[in-house]
Amino acid sequence: MFYSHPTIHKLILLLTVTWRGSAIAKIVAENTKASPDLFEPEVQMWVFEEETTVPESSKNYDASSELSTKPQKLTKLINHFHENVKYLPDIPLPHNLVANPSLQDSVKDSTILVFNLPHQFIGGLCDQMKGHILPYARGVSCIKGVNVSPTGVSLFSESIGAKLGIYCGALSGANIANE
Repeated sequence: MFYSHPTIHKLILLLTVTWRGSAIAKIVAENTKASPDLFEPEVQMWVFEEETTVPESSKNYDASSELSTKPQKLTKLINHFHENVKYLPDIPLPHNLVANPSLQDSVKDSTILVFNLPHQFIGGLCDQMKGHILPYARGVSCIKGVNVSPTGVSLFSESIGAKLGIYCGALSGANIANE
């Protein structure tokens, strides 16, 4: 079956917002914004929702604001301050990066899916995405390690591709910064 697809891509980042996930999100959003002939400017970042507070040591901390002094949804803080105050403090995130707690909303109409999350969540997330992604979407896995099962060893990109019925490549690199 042939699918006609747009020449401008919409990206979604599926990640846990640890320092590594936030750093990948920052780089992807900056490069997306720098290439308007290839990508839509807004990059959705699916974030597993949690509550946190702005640390008193943060440049964004304001003792007179409930946004700082009371627990808030992490997506709200990321979108308000354009910073992951919990996992990647003091590093500004691009304004075109939008944290979204809804998996189905964030993958809607995305042509490129970038995965950076613990491998144990792949199966459940892929099951939730079925029927909500474009049939011609492509995946990029930034997940470290391999999937070991009774039937053999495979890359997580292969697991994602098989579960979602899409092509999924793998991006890999050094595991330790000084490598």
